[in-house]
Amino acid sequence: MTDTLIQNARLVLTMDANRRTIPSGDLLLRDGVIAAVGVGLPAQDCQVINAEGCLVTPGLVNTHHHLYQTMTRAVPAAQDVGLFGWLQTLYPIWAAMLPDDFFYICTGWDGGAATVGLHYDFRSSVSVPQRHTA
Repeated sequence: MTDTLIQNARLVLTMDANRRTIPSGDLLLRDGVIAAVGVGLPAQDCQVINAEGCLVTPGLVNTHHHLYQTMTRAVPAAQDVGLFGWLQTLYPIWAAMLPDDFFYICTGWDGGAATVGLHYDFRSSVSVPQRHTA
């Protein structure tokens, strides 16, 4: 496996015990594992990714998320229950949400566009354009 150097990130969050942040930082991956973090790491025999202007946050990446569920993640009745108890508690809340609620969540609390969300669970009473294929 090729080593990868993520170089010159605006900020590297190390997620180590001291929660260090490294401005203009680099992160070296060796065999898919973080081998080094710092500033000015040498690029020897590795793929280099220029991360200028980017935030690097090593660790677990959530690859599946329904953004609207962020609003209900701390509902007490849905904590420490199995899947079906969780669904039975939260479905009524989600069913009462309107499209504007989803867009409010997707654009961030301060009005700035924090993320883009695709939402396909609109209630049936909401008209959503359909994609047609030839």
